[in-house]
Amino acid sequence: MCTPDGKWMMARFWKNGSPHGPTAMWHSNGKKAAEGSYWKGKEHGLWQMWYPNGQPSQFNFYLFGKTYGPKKQWFPNGQLQFEVYTKKNVFHGLQRIWYMDGTLKFSGRWIAGKECGSFYTYNTEGKLADKQSYKACPKTLIPFTSRKQSSAVAQRAVFVRERAKKVGSTKQLDDSMYTSLQSYKALLLGGFPGTVEFPALVGGLASLFVKKGDKVLLGLDWPVSMQPLLDAFMRDGKPSHLQKHLMFLKKHRDGRSSSAMVSLLQRLRSLKGVTVFCTRPLKPTQDPSEGIARLILSTYAKHKGARLLLIGDLLQSRVDRGMWAAVKRLPVGYRLSGGKAFAAGDLLAIRVRNRDGKAWMCQSTAGCRVYNVRFFYPVYHIAAPFVPYFLKERTLLDGYHASLYLGTLTPSKPQ
Repeated sequence: MCTPDGKWMMARFWKNGSPHGPTAMWHSNGKKAAEGSYWKGKEHGLWQMWYPNGQPSQFNFYLFGKTYGPKKQWFPNGQLQFEVYTKKNVFHGLQRIWYMDGTLKFSGRWIAGKECGSFYTYNTEGKLADKQSYKACPKTLIPFTSRKQSSAVAQRAVFVRERAKKVGSTKQLDDSMYTSLQSYKALLLGGFPGTVEFPALVGGLASLFVKKGDKVLLGLDWPVSMQPLLDAFMRDGKPSHLQKHLMFLKKHRDGRSSSAMVSLLQRLRSLKGVTVFCTRPLKPTQDPSEGIARLILSTYAKHKGARLLLIGDLLQSRVDRGMWAAVKRLPVGYRLSGGKAFAAGDLLAIRVRNRDGKAWMCQSTAGCRVYNVRFFYPVYHIAAPFVPYFLKERTLLDGYHASLYLGTLTPSKPQ
């Protein structure tokens, strides 16, 4: 769109009758007035505005029409006037306001649109004029603060929104999930066994494969000394077998012995063609994954053609993360891929992610109990219009290259 004398006023892309893509506007003097982008008619990503003199006017960041992260406004002289963090169109974080000469006028914090902590108001001389106190602020995480971070989040959000696939429920997965996974011989699942949802998801995957006629070989992150008791349990379903092992008797029991894990085994008993085995060798090596991988490969050799499911912790990823450790420890997935049994494309490492919730687990400094668990990267729950969902993606820093997003997790204590 141009003025009668041929100067640009606006440039915008459209798709199916709605703005979609980059947008720019200009002042009558030819200087840019605004720049941003739309996604299906909604503001998305970084939006910037300028005064006719070229000084910045506003800085906003959107995700699918809602403001997230930093929101800033300047005076025409270039002095910052207003700054606040937002989340879903409401204030969420620190807010500050300045006078035109740069003197601080106001400072306070918000949580989900509500005041918290202390609100301070200052006069033009910078002296405290008023103080209002509210409920104490909880610790909060501002996910991104810079323009570079904001742009990366916007791109990631579109990727999640466009690629996420519905999977049904954790207990009963849709057939479309099988279509996404059928080309892989082995699935390596990382998650919290001390939750209700993660073991239920594992059971849902096993049921889906059996329904499609596959045999399933499921590896638990349990010591092999547990195997005879596990076999006895799989025959008659009596929990008393499992409770004879130290893992179920010791004072500090982690999520691997949770009630949800026992319920998973009960469910697997009802499925034909499922074999369950323990993956932790009796004699640990300096790098535990070496012995685990060797045991997995020897067991798989006896069940060729079966779909291999491995559940555990971050040992399941496919990337060598030893560069960050004092002792070089390669993930199990890294040791399995590229060998005779599995080519690199035969394995899919899936991280089960969550927005928030609780899980039973052990930490060296605080012991075994229910902990809050929150995934630090909010775009997974901001962008997707439905939960749960499956997302295949590029290999991430944690070594996984697919995600199963479950939303909120519920703790499951030891049996």
